[in-house]
Amino acid sequence: TFERSEEDAVTLSEISDSKGSLVATPLRKPFRQENLKPQEAYILDTVSGSIYVWLGRQATKRVSKSIYIKESGVSYTIYNSRTAESI
Repeated sequence: TFERSEEDAVTLSEISDSKGSLVATPLRKPFRQENLKPQEAYILDTVSGSIYVWLGRQATKRVSKSIYIKESGVSYTIYNSRTAESI
C-alpha cells in the first residue's frame, strides 16, 4: 500500500565530525530515540515534504553549523515538494 511504501522510504542520517571531518551516515531501521547520541545531530527525511532535525546538546559548533548553515562539505540531499537542496 501507499502508506507502507512511504514508511519504508523514511531515512534517518547521523551528522558527525568525530573522525575529523563531517560525515552523514544513513542509519538502519528501526529508529529509536534511545539510539540518538547527544554529541551528534540527526536528519529525518519523511519523503512526504517534511524534514526534521535533532541537534544533540553536546554537538560541536561545527556539527551545529553544518545543520543550520550550508557551509559543510557533507553531501546530503533534502527532498521537498518544491526544491531539492544540499547541505
